[in-house]
Amino acid sequence: MEEAMKRIRKRDGRVVPFDRQRIVNAIFKAAWAVGQED
Repeated sequence: MEEAMKRIRKRDGRVVPFDRQRIVNAIFKAAWAVGQED
């Protein structure tokens, strides 16, 4: 599956490559913080 987003604009204005793994990691960390496994 091709990623629709190639680059994103950060809050400080920088444009950086989209990193899907960062999103995945954030979701798992949030779930772990509230006591869920998946």
